[in-house]
Amino acid sequence: MALSSRVILKASRSSPPVATCNRQISSLSNAREWQRALLVLGSMPGLRLAPDGVTYGAAVKACERGRRWRDALGLLQRLRSEQLEPDLITWNAAVSASEKALMWQAALFLLFALPPLGLQPDRVGVSAAASSCRGSAWPWSLLLLRRLGGAADAAAFNSAASACEALLRWEWPLQLLSDAQGCRLSPDVVGLSCAASTCGGSRHWEWAVLLLSSMRRFQARPNLVSFSSGVSACEKSLRWQLALGFVEASRESGLRPDSIMLNAAVSSCEKLGQWRLAVALLSQMPQPGLVAHNAALGACAARGRWRWVLQLLAQMALRALAPSEITSGAVLGSLAHSQQWRKVLSCAAVFSRQAGHEANAVSLGALVSACEAGLLADGLLECLASLT
Repeated sequence: MALSSRVILKASRSSPPVATCNRQISSLSNAREWQRALLVLGSMPGLRLAPDGVTYGAAVKACERGRRWRDALGLLQRLRSEQLEPDLITWNAAVSASEKALMWQAALFLLFALPPLGLQPDRVGVSAAASSCRGSAWPWSLLLLRRLGGAADAAAFNSAASACEALLRWEWPLQLLSDAQGCRLSPDVVGLSCAASTCGGSRHWEWAVLLLSSMRRFQARPNLVSFSSGVSACEKSLRWQLALGFVEASRESGLRPDSIMLNAAVSSCEKLGQWRLAVALLSQMPQPGLVAHNAALGACAARGRWRWVLQLLAQMALRALAPSEITSGAVLGSLAHSQQWRKVLSCAAVFSRQAGHEANAVSLGALVSACEAGLLADGLLECLASLT
């Protein structure tokens, strides 16, 4: 006799056998041992025990936790063939199993099969089904929220907004927001931040700013992700004043700007040559990386501040940050533009000694300009050879 059968028989002496099986399956489900849970279910016919709705519900839950969507659907089919009535919790578990396995077709099929069974989808099922519609299946998440919006919650809105963000469909989060208000659903900070990020990524900064500004109306408190979305949206659209405004707003909210937010802020200053602000932001970062240094370097170089360029380059050395091709291009280009030819040669010599460092068009142009200036010093040709 199988081990599970012996356990059932021993436990059934003090309680009804089917109830014993149900408790054992639930216990195994909580322990995420879906194989053993199905083994108990499979042993019941041999003991002349008929599984009931609770049995199947516990088994489907075990399959959900084990991401066994096919087994979950098979159990639902068995439940129906035995003339047992499924409950919403069991059905939602099967939807969730399909969602975890990225089987959006199965999740939607299960959800839309509920009304003929006399059951109405609730927020748990709708959220799980919407979350399953990722990638190219994103239109289904929108359709789902429109048809079953009354049963949706903030998590469902977040899932649909996330699907739109992945494909940069900026107009759809705005429509989702309108639909949510029609269903008296209040999106939370996650969904609103996601929608703002989508608009910002598509260079529709006005909508991103509007969404972030509307958070308080939805009683959602902005977090670092929210403010970072705003900074990034403004950075992409060359709105450096607004980008810095979001940085300051995050501080006023008691948050400490992280490297992602400050990198985007420095980059926004670089693109419009706001070198003082770029350097100031860089100094506020506890451990600025290569991206932030390059952005500050670029801002200084754009305004001909070659002394600051060299100072930032020295700071990179102190922080053990290896210059990239972007770094060398900004440094050499700035020095050449300011006719600091000997410094061009000395910096080029340093860059040439770095393993794997290759010159870009700006670096080569600076060296060519040094040649034209008559500085054919010893080692210049070696610099050119090593950089190319």
